[in-house]
Amino acid sequence: MSEFNEIQNGMSYRQVVEIIGSEGNLISSNHMDGVPGVMAPIDTVMYQWTNPGGSNMLAMFQNDSLNTKSQFGLR
Repeated sequence: MSEFNEIQNGMSYRQVVEIIGSEGNLISSNHMDGVPGVMAPIDTVMYQWTNPGGSNMLAMFQNDSLNTKSQFGLR
């Protein structure tokens, strides 16, 4: 739970991996094309880290910037 609390929105995937100490499992990914002069492309990915007991953390990144995190059973 202390690692989960250390992770903040805006961090890159690499920064989160450094805190947790391992790569996450890619759960989903999506690419949305941008509109020139209006909106940049958006790449969204979700990773999961699971402990042996089943507790876990999910993290969603857009363009390599954390925007959502959630956890189940961390202590």
